[in-house]
Amino acid sequence: MEAFTYSNARQNLARLLDLALKRGEVRIRRRDGTSFIIKPENRRSAKSPFDVKGVDKKGIGVGEILKAIKDSRKESIDYRNKSSLFSPCKIKSPTQIERESDALSVVTEGMN
Repeated sequence: MEAFTYSNARQNLARLLDLALKRGEVRIRRRDGTSFIIKPENRRSAKSPFDVKGVDKKGIGVGEILKAIKDSRKESIDYRNKSSLFSPCKIKSPTQIERESDALSVVTEGMN
């Protein structure tokens, strides 16, 4: 990797950027010994995550596309309605909570 002094880098910035693009990175050194690496920005990261290729729809009719959408929706609805996913909650009355609290306090008093 080619290293430039700060003065050379400042005077030849365009050349330095072209070299970084060709070689992947270039180093700039200061008089005090600290160095910096200049790299070109990754061009792929500048693209949007929503920038995706389209689907080649040759040979696929509108009916097949609508059926696939309908089937995928049906599967997600079936999944959400499964009773095994939901367990019933038992709601306790204030008196039940009070009884359990009293019983717990009796047990913990014996521990002290």
